[in-house]
Amino acid sequence: MDTLNDYRRVVGEEEVDAICSKAEKLSQKHILAINSPYQGGGVAEILNSLVVLFGRVGIDFGWRILHGTPDFFTVTKKFHNALQGKRINGNYISKTLRNVIKSDSSQNNQPRDLYYNNNSLSENL
Repeated sequence: MDTLNDYRRVVGEEEVDAICSKAEKLSQKHILAINSPYQGGGVAEILNSLVVLFGRVGIDFGWRILHGTPDFFTVTKKFHNALQGKRINGNYISKTLRNVIKSDSSQNNQPRDLYYNNNSLSENL
């Protein structure tokens, strides 16, 4: 969807007006989403739309993408699952996490931010 008018056709005038009204309360704030990866997950699919929509309603919204090895993402996924109540193997986390932190932390020292500016999604390396 390219404009707020496109959204109006789908969700209606009242819904878009409500979104714009709520957005005014956030106009002086910066919102940052931290996620990985850029593609292939439900959160990434939602953020692709939200970055643009938030920009169109005047919210300063950024999206930081983390980088890492498969082990890094395995550990972060296990944390994600644990936060949602799933039991995890603490021994695996302890052993793997130490190696992951040592090898992967340098990759995230040069973050990639995605942000909305001038009617397009841009990448700041």
